[in-house]
Amino acid sequence: MFAFLKKPYPYYYTRSRLPVLALLLFALAFAFVYFFRPFNVYYPEHRLSYFLISLLQAALPVLVFFCFFSVLNLVFRDAARPNRWQLWHEVLALAFVLPLMGTANFLIRDLIYDNPGNWSVAYLLEEIRNTALVAVLIVFLLVPVNLRRLEQKFRSRSLALNRLIDQGALPGHAGESVRVTTQVKSDDFVLHSAGLLFVRSSGNYSEFFSRADNEPAARKSLKRIPLKQVENQLSHIRGILRVHRSYLVNARKIIKVSGNAQGLQISLEGCDERVPVSRGYLDQFRQALREHTESTA
Repeated sequence: MFAFLKKPYPYYYTRSRLPVLALLLFALAFAFVYFFRPFNVYYPEHRLSYFLISLLQAALPVLVFFCFFSVLNLVFRDAARPNRWQLWHEVLALAFVLPLMGTANFLIRDLIYDNPGNWSVAYLLEEIRNTALVAVLIVFLLVPVNLRRLEQKFRSRSLALNRLIDQGALPGHAGESVRVTTQVKSDDFVLHSAGLLFVRSSGNYSEFFSRADNEPAARKSLKRIPLKQVENQLSHIRGILRVHRSYLVNARKIIKVSGNAQGLQISLEGCDERVPVSRGYLDQFRQALREHTESTA
């Protein structure tokens, strides 16, 4: 069970995705409460129409959900990185946010119900229970099903890419030295492409990961230059590929491509870190491998 919970799981709550996810959750919650009416409804106590009550009971928990994961994005900036977010993180985060969502519905009971006992522990527990019951389908059914679906999908894609890798040497020169001009003149340096593994964006900075043949592990250097400028300055070097909005990779250093629920990840020579391949760059990455394989056939 512990090994299952340690499986990588996609982090869906990034700042760009969170508003869309919140709107989708609101629509599902409203439809479920209004049309299916899963809980006992005592209409004489209602201060508002059931339509408005359903809107409130869907909107307020979703607002809590949005705020919770917005704060999480600020506190845990690395959550969306490959293999950082695991299934147990997903379950734990939902276990925290569900009681908060139920408590939010409890706090508006006086607005919804004409009941002198609104502020009781029993009603607080009832609201938390009802919220949990609505979400149990997501946590205990959809999450494992989605995990299995994603694992099968990306493992299949990784096998196809590894077949291309195995068919011939990867693109790139044996080695080329390039002077990289940064935004701070004293930071300018000469990059030896033969030892470059990958480059990762870090805001206005870029992290260069390199390893010489006689070095036991990769070393990292931080330079003040955006990744786009790095890509422009290295564009003439065959085999330096953009595989993610935050990563450039030296294709000659690729050992294999693996797939899990978070997507495709590249393993590199002498490096423990894995480089993600995003969906937007997958076709470009696959085409680069295919073109080189065909040219060496």
